[in-house]
Amino acid sequence: MKNKFVFLFLIILSFSFMNCGGGSSSDDDGGGTTPVINKNSLAVSTNSVNFEAAAGQQTVNVTANCDWKISCSASWLTINPMSGNANAQVTLSAQENTTITQRDATITVTGGGFTRTISVTQRGADVKLTVSPQTLEFEYKEEEKTVALTTNTTWTVSSDQSWCTVSKSSGNNNENIAVKVSQNNSPDKRTANVKITAGNKTETVTVTQNGGTLPVVNSLSVMDITAYEATCTFDATSDEAITECGVCYSTTNHTPTTSDSKEVSSTASSSSSKSVKLANLTKKTTYYVRAYATSAIGTTYSDVKTFTTKSGTPEEGDNNKPSYSKKR
Repeated sequence: MKNKFVFLFLIILSFSFMNCGGGSSSDDDGGGTTPVINKNSLAVSTNSVNFEAAAGQQTVNVTANCDWKISCSASWLTINPMSGNANAQVTLSAQENTTITQRDATITVTGGGFTRTISVTQRGADVKLTVSPQTLEFEYKEEEKTVALTTNTTWTVSSDQSWCTVSKSSGNNNENIAVKVSQNNSPDKRTANVKITAGNKTETVTVTQNGGTLPVVNSLSVMDITAYEATCTFDATSDEAITECGVCYSTTNHTPTTSDSKEVSSTASSSSSKSVKLANLTKKTTYYVRAYATSAIGTTYSDVKTFTTKSGTPEEGDNNKPSYSKKR
């Protein structure tokens, strides 16, 4: 009886196996399931492309047996062709990168249920910096000139002298920079350096400014010499306004200056011919005298003249002062 049950169990198990997994054909009564197989294919020959900063072209191969199309994330990169339905060679054309910054793009190829991406990078350009002119020359007066700056990046400008200033201290890309100098109230020539830096490059504009012209003083003459007075005449001219002129004199300093005794002309800014009277001199005394003129640029002196006052007369009056009579 036990063997009979075992035999029956084996027969049932055999039928179960045949109904659950034994049939693989789809030509039966429809009880089996056939998997769906995608017979399309899409592939690209590379997933990354690198360009130099200059404009250039590179190719990528698309291998496909289906319709496909391409999209790109950057306007500086053009693609030809943009679509197809079979194998194709695709040309990538990059415009020149004029900035110093690397830029990136993504190319997406889709078709037949597949998506392929290609990463594109383009190197940034080398820093460019030129300035023109590289030297500026100014006369002594306040003046302004322009320097043309050509670059592809940000820049800074500075001057190493306070009398020389620039219109802008920083900026981006091409620019015209105004360089201004104040009046040089000195007869000496002076120099400044304007430094322009962009990225790792630096250019220097050398600025020179002539010194101002000192007044010209000449033709000093001493006349009408008495015991206590003398009249001095001289010529004084200047490109700049003469702020003071006159005659300085001394009995001990053989080259007198305005720090010694002086008489100031009342016609400093008018005619070139000046006349100054020296009064309260000491009789029978030798004097050293120079004419002078002062402008914003400085002070100029004439050659030295000497004269000796005369002896007094009986008409000198009280306190040894002259009566201004010319009795001889």
